[in-house]
Amino acid sequence: MIFFINLNKKFVEFSLVSDRKIINQLKWKSDFSLSEKLLIKIDQFLTKNNLKIESLKAIVVYKGPESYTGLRIIIATLNALSFAIKIPLIGISQEEIEKSQKSFIVLGIEKFKKKKFSQFLIPIYWHLPKITKPKFS
Repeated sequence: MIFFINLNKKFVEFSLVSDRKIINQLKWKSDFSLSEKLLIKIDQFLTKNNLKIESLKAIVVYKGPESYTGLRIIIATLNALSFAIKIPLIGISQEEIEKSQKSFIVLGIEKFKKKKFSQFLIPIYWHLPKITKPKFS
């Protein structure tokens, strides 16, 4: 079973895929509590499907470009999760989707079969983060 996570504007979408078939999906609105809810939602989704995270063959994630905060939270969480439980992590960019003219899920499956894994992923952002300089009194 391969676990897919796609961040698309204000929504996060989970998909479970086995033998090129989507077993289950969950789409939920991302908000300012993404960092608090992400691991809980992943656990609930896998539990609902009678799976433990250790039983996954790989995690595939959309790595951008996308907004800064949501993508940073998802990529950082999945980098840590993949490292901790030794599950392959596969990143798919919008550029790869456009070049191949294949879906996010099809590309993820192909990369998994070709063993194109990453030790860790670096997100692709629409623009640099907007960080203001601290004001000193």
